[in-house]
Amino acid sequence: MKLLRWMIFSVIVALTPLWLNAVIFLAKNKSISEVPVLVLAGGELLLISTAFAADAIGDLIATGSDKRFRKVFAAGSCTVSLLFAALWYSANSALRDTGQPINASMVAKGSMIVFIFTVLAAGCCKWLAKG
Repeated sequence: MKLLRWMIFSVIVALTPLWLNAVIFLAKNKSISEVPVLVLAGGELLLISTAFAADAIGDLIATGSDKRFRKVFAAGSCTVSLLFAALWYSANSALRDTGQPINASMVAKGSMIVFIFTVLAAGCCKWLAKG
């Protein structure tokens, strides 16, 4: 039940601003095929991924030594995701600030992949932390 609450009240709620942006773009007559790139090109999913990973690692720390391999694997996956997402977002921001071109489609697609991986890894951490 705790995992379901996390999915609803953390994951889905965290995505609400992005969904609202999508609705706004659709209301501005943008095509449905270009909306994901418009919404995700800024890398906001990378920031959300970083927050989920950090939260999940925090929940898993000091939960005992049972299922040690699974806990290390899940926490390691979250750590890799956290570092990758944070560094990629920072790199994109630096490029944007200096006026250098960014491949918006690649950022949108890549950040979706990182986000899905992070939600899976963080979900594993949350599940293992419950005992």
